[in-house]
Amino acid sequence: MEADDLARLIDDLIEANYSRVDRLNESKEAEIWNTILRLLNSPDFALELYPSGIVKPTGKNIQKINGILKKLEPILYENGYLKAQGEVLSSTTEKLAEANESYFTAIKPKFAGRPVYRDLVQTTNDRVLSVLNKNVYRESVMNAVEKSMKNFYTTGSTFDVVAKQFQADLVTSYDQSGDLVSQGYIRNMFWAKRITRDAAFSFVREYHQIATTDLGLQWGKYSGGLVRDSRSFCEKRARKYFTRNEVESWSGDKWQGKSKGTNKNTIFTLLGGYNCRHTFIPVDVRVVPKSAIDKAIKDGYYKSE
Repeated sequence: MEADDLARLIDDLIEANYSRVDRLNESKEAEIWNTILRLLNSPDFALELYPSGIVKPTGKNIQKINGILKKLEPILYENGYLKAQGEVLSSTTEKLAEANESYFTAIKPKFAGRPVYRDLVQTTNDRVLSVLNKNVYRESVMNAVEKSMKNFYTTGSTFDVVAKQFQADLVTSYDQSGDLVSQGYIRNMFWAKRITRDAAFSFVREYHQIATTDLGLQWGKYSGGLVRDSRSFCEKRARKYFTRNEVESWSGDKWQGKSKGTNKNTIFTLLGGYNCRHTFIPVDVRVVPKSAIDKAIKDGYYKSE
């Protein structure tokens, strides 16, 4: 397996994780909506209506809506969304670890089975879940659901009208051709998906940092594909070979999207910045083109052996 092969595999695994997160988000949106409907149609939570179909703004109805909101919390919290999110990420980091172990074992057979990499998997998962915590989801999802629930008695519209709009806002929808029409409350949390993607790439880069030290590798390839909104920083470096010394020197540069805290040590894990989809994959000097070596020597970043 060459560096580009590993880069494609990394990207495929992380994109598959992204798709799994989308499916998880949609399933939770549907679960929330179905739970709301079931409760609103139950004797204990059915709302009192005027003959016109408008919900009565009574204390009893407000109490029922608050009761429904309380019953929704486990879907996102205790054994719900946060737990499922962690399982998706854990599965992805495990597969990424396996792919990288295969790559580096080909460079040095004794590389396989290092406990430190198992620890890195758990550390990454714990770090992400500490960010995607209960309070964050309360602000992002439950507050939106709560606002929509209160529309039943604050808008003066009929129950059916409010329910239809609520469903449209909450649940991701597709047209008959399967094309996305609108994103629901949870799927629309782009920042949450970005956090999981960034974490997966950071995991890979941290793995490469440790592997580089273990194997004594001085060279790497700036790997990964380019997309429509790739930064010029990444465009200039994509698919090219560099020494670690040169990569360290980039930390003093300025570019759009550069992560706060980028220095000569952290640049290997932060690279182009937030949402960067590239990795600096360590390689054996024997695969580095002579032109890249000559340039590094000329620029003072490498001394030939």
